[in-house]
Amino acid sequence: MRAKPTWKLREEIPQRPSSSPAVGLLEGKRAIVIESRGGYYSEGATKALDSQEPHLRTLLGFVGIKDATFIRVEKLAFGPEARAELKRFGIDVVVAPAGNMKTGGPAKTAAALMQIAGGMTPEQRELYGHTFETFATALNGMQNSGLDSVAAARRVIDLAEQVPAPSRAPVGPDAEEILRLVRVKSDAEQDALRLQLVGLS
Repeated sequence: MRAKPTWKLREEIPQRPSSSPAVGLLEGKRAIVIESRGGYYSEGATKALDSQEPHLRTLLGFVGIKDATFIRVEKLAFGPEARAELKRFGIDVVVAPAGNMKTGGPAKTAAALMQIAGGMTPEQRELYGHTFETFATALNGMQNSGLDSVAAARRVIDLAEQVPAPSRAPVGPDAEEILRLVRVKSDAEQDALRLQLVGLS
């Protein structure tokens, strides 16, 4: 989500604490999201545990997109039976969890963040300045580390071309560690880790 093309800070300070300091710039646009996941969260008791689609809907809403269609490929971690079920439709599955990735555009992101900071009013700077600067520094550091896109694509292709293809293999040195933390940490602990990653803890 790049600032200016997709969202901007409001010029006036919101009167209500619950109001967003940002306004989306993509109103009237439509999004089609193709998502894949290891579990089955479309319906039933596990629907309440879906942390992917609601998050994406929130992000799309943040930039002004209310009309979103989601196409789901699910049960990817259910083992060979689920993979065989998908294979009938011409889909062969390799679950390739990714770790931290270089985005390919850290310089552009750094410039955009600097532009946002420079465009803040004195009131906005007083309210958000320090937090925004901390977040921007952490984000720029994350974008300059991890696996680059060419190496990640090469790894995924290598996995897909193996015969038989593995049902699961990590992409990036920290991928398995991230998945381990998701399995063993509570939601509150995961939230604390996310804040720590962006320097806000």
